[in-house]
Formats: sequence, structure tokens, C-alpha cells
Amino acid sequence: MVSDVKIQFSDLEGWIKEDHSAAFDVFSRTSSLINGFDKNTEQSVLKKEISPKVFFEKTFNPILINSPKSVLFTGYYEPEINGSLVKDDEFKFPIYRKPKELNTKKKWFSRRDIEEKNILKGKNLEIVFLRTALEVFLLQVQGSGRIILRDRSILRVGYDCKNGHDYVSIGKVLVGRGVFSTNTISHQALKNWITTNPNEGNELLYENPSYVFFKVVPDLSPLSGPIGTAKTPLESFRSIAIDPLHIPLGSPTWIEKKGHPLLKKIMIAQDTGSAIIGPARADIYCGAGEKAEEIAGNINELGSMIVFKIRD
Repeated sequence: MVSDVKIQFSDLEGWIKEDHSAAFDVFSRTSSLINGFDKNTEQSVLKKEISPKVFFEKTFNPILINSPKSVLFTGYYEPEINGSLVKDDEFKFPIYRKPKELNTKKKWFSRRDIEEKNILKGKNLEIVFLRTALEVFLLQVQGSGRIILRDRSILRVGYDCKNGHDYVSIGKVLVGRGVFSTNTISHQALKNWITTNPNEGNELLYENPSYVFFKVVPDLSPLSGPIGTAKTPLESFRSIAIDPLHIPLGSPTWIEKKGHPLLKKIMIAQDTGSAIIGPARADIYCGAGEKAEEIAGNINELGSMIVFKIRD
């Protein structure tokens, strides 16, 4: 952590009005990941011996991460995309399972190599086919998705591994080229630019050499979010992706940020992401579908993050 500034729960604006019970329910799914956490304290809540609010206050110290209003928050979502199990004239672009020869501890072929040299062709690794290369790319960025098949059934897919290359933000690439400014770039603006500039857009995707491989996620309730790094379904506006080198998975945090949506609430560190590096970054899971995509695509604000650390 960059800083280790202990504050008080009374310093958290909106703490008294928070839905501590809802936060506790999400926290309890991954509480066992926290070193030194005594599961007996959870039982005291379940037995209604203490309230969830008192549980958090008695179990943790709130620790300010970085400095106030210096953490960059972004949003992510679970795409809902039409697809086909069979390649045809409409659905041509596959997402793949992990190749047997891929060693996740080493760099493998880049995105350009995989696609231009047809590295995966003929290996029977295709899971499903999507309409466009952009849909494949965005699914890889989000790390999970709901594929709506021709019979209207839904295939859930999730992150398995990647090719070992560092993630490069194509939005930042366009800002660097002067196509957008930091004030005008957004998820939708990026999609629109790639769609209206197909040749340059397809070339732009290669600027990110990272390539994600997927696995089918069976037996997941339609009401459940995707499975995060903490191996539990994510909860919209309760689960966040963090850098586990700085914030332990399972940790409750207090998020304060302005913008849309305005947030002052407990969120649980239950996921990670290639672009989430360092203590001053967090990605907020916003749910599934088009509305979640719109909300997530517009989150790009500085705010404060307070991590709840087990009391000594």
C-alpha cells in the first residue's frame, strides 16, 4: 500500500445510511480469503447476536488507500452478445478455449500473430462464433459474457487465461494520436469510431497484444453475475476488481466517488483485471447487458477508496 492511514468509520460519509446487511451477504461469499479472519465472527451476525454494521466496525479498521480522491475508478460489465455454435456467413469470428501448448508463465503469440497467421486454425478450440472482431475484442476486455444462441438459449463463458502479453488500452492509443481527448473518449465513442473506420479500427485492435482464452461456465443461474477471480459470482455495484498485490482478495472496501453513478458504499474485492494495476485503481462491476454497458462505459473518475483491514 502507498499509505497506511487509519481513519474512523464515522469519517465515512454515508456510513450510517449504508445497507450493511446487503454488503455483508456479498462479503461472506469470499471472507475465507482474508488472512486472519475468524469465521466465528460471521456466525454472530447470522445468529443475529450483532448487526452487520457492528460486525464491520468491530472486525475491521478502515485504512485510506493512497491519498483522498486519488484512486481512478472505471467500470466493467458482462456483455450480452448474439452468437452461433456453428460458423456461417453471419457469425464468423470465434472465441477460443486454451490451446494445450500455451504456457501461461511465458509470452505466447501476440494478438496479431494469432489472428493474421491463423495460429489456432484447425485445432478444434472454437467455443462459439460472434458477428464481428470488435465483439470478440470487447468480450476479451470484459473477461466474461452471455452468448445468446439462435434458439435463444444462453451460453455463459468466462476468462480462463491469456497469452502473457501486457494489456494495452486502445482508448489511450487514440488519445495519444489526438483522435480523442481525455474528456471526449468513452466506451461508446470508441466503439463508434472503430465501426465507422473499419480498416483503421481492425488495425487498432492489434495495438493490444493481449489475447484472452475462455471456458464455458455451466450451471450458472441466469440471475448470477459472472465468476470473478475469487471464484464467486460477482454482484453489481458490490464487487470490484483490484490489484491483489496491494489489496487482498475478499477485502471489504469503502468507495466514495462522484459522477454517474454517485457512490458511497461498501464494495468487496472479488475480481482482478489486466488494466487494474497498483493501489490507486479499481474497476466497478456494473451488471449485465446494454444498460450495464452504458453505465460502465461512462465511469472514469477519481475518488477515494478505504480498505477494511482486520483489527490486530
